[in-house]
Amino acid sequence: MATRWCGIFGQDPAKENKSSVLRAQAKNLRVLGLLCTCALSLSAAQVSMVYAQDPDPNQSPSSAPADATFLALPTVNVQPMEAAKTYFVGDRVVLRTEPAEVGDQMQLVPNDQLFDQGWTIGAGLVVVPIKTGQLTLPSIGLKNTQGQLVARTNPMTLQVQSAINKDDPKPQEPAAVQPPVRVGFPLLWTIIISVLALALITVLGVWLFRRIQAVRRSRMPPKPERPLHESILDELSALATRGLLQKGEYKKYYFGISEILKKYFGRRFDFDALESTSAELMHSLRERAGLLSAAQLDSISELFERLDIVKFTDHQPSESDAVSCLEQARKIVEETRARTEPALNQPLVDYSKLSQSVERGQP
Repeated sequence: MATRWCGIFGQDPAKENKSSVLRAQAKNLRVLGLLCTCALSLSAAQVSMVYAQDPDPNQSPSSAPADATFLALPTVNVQPMEAAKTYFVGDRVVLRTEPAEVGDQMQLVPNDQLFDQGWTIGAGLVVVPIKTGQLTLPSIGLKNTQGQLVARTNPMTLQVQSAINKDDPKPQEPAAVQPPVRVGFPLLWTIIISVLALALITVLGVWLFRRIQAVRRSRMPPKPERPLHESILDELSALATRGLLQKGEYKKYYFGISEILKKYFGRRFDFDALESTSAELMHSLRERAGLLSAAQLDSISELFERLDIVKFTDHQPSESDAVSCLEQARKIVEETRARTEPALNQPLVDYSKLSQSVERGQP
């Protein structure tokens, strides 16, 4: 029948069959596209449900106050630390939690809605009002030190006043820049600081001067040491002029000669003579063969025997004997001095005049 009608209207039956096939394929494609669209929509809905059940921990719940997870957090009451204080725009409002231990190491989580409501968030539990009037701080998330949301605050209302003076005729214009103000310094503090500064400069000057002098002395060649025999002869002369013989203090006089000679022999021949007895002294001197002659050793031994008699007994010597002991001590020093030292031209004390003054009883 179709073939006949196609023949009547002048259509080719083969072409008519081909068009029917194309229409059927197009219909199938439309159905397939519709099915794909439905599948994609269903997948998107499932993904949305998954994200709704497991929200991103880095996303602030306070950005979506109606979120079920945020609303399920435990609530904490917050109040200003200074409740009776009058707050102005820009003041830092330190909050405290109830109970107080809940707020330890807690941090408020900021969100974009706070600025529009007249608030900014500071470090810790600090908020800053930026508008005047009766401001309500909405519920804000609280996170711990690990960054995990653990609670949220209950809304809080605070009365905030403007920091601009009410009597200011031009409250919308900024105040004019004031010139610098000279601050007077107290006279007493000026004097104290000046004295301390002067003392510090003086101390530093003295230290620097001594430092320079020390450096100069260190660069100077050392002064030659005075010969030993000269200093010993000076001590003998000083002993003779002390007036011990005129006072009758012979023991002190004889002890003085003995100690001066022991110090001389100890330094001259390098041994501890001051702590030695006369016998130990002679023994040490005789051990240094070649340094002293037999005649010098006999003279030293004879002199110390004369000194020991007066030192350790009640023997009372004559003035002339005391003067001769000093002369003999001086002679021993001059004879046993180091050969590198120059000989003295004249005695430091005229013992003949000293003997005459002792006989006359004059110092």
